[in-house]
Amino acid sequence: MVGGRQTAGMLAGAAALAVIVLILAPGGVIGWCVMAPAIVTLISTGLRMMLSLREAQEIAEALRLSLSDEVTGLPNRRSLMGAIDGAADGWLPAGSGAAEPGRVQGRQ
Repeated sequence: MVGGRQTAGMLAGAAALAVIVLILAPGGVIGWCVMAPAIVTLISTGLRMMLSLREAQEIAEALRLSLSDEVTGLPNRRSLMGAIDGAADGWLPAGSGAAEPGRVQGRQ
């Protein structure tokens, strides 16, 4: 997910730079040459963020559907196993050795 964070940071940086350019509003021909790309950058950044939000919503919906039955909406086996794993993580006392992989009970 590092690539997604880098892209989000780059989008936020480009949008911030575009806003600064639009606030400074340089005059003359140079102003138009700088402000036009700033406006395009703001519009494309907004569109990209909308697409990312829609994609995140679709992923959340897919996860919700993967954890429940289509017809009844009740939790399925995958959901139950995830709940059991989550509950079992806090069940064993720390240092008991039971949760350590590769360790046989009774041996040090």
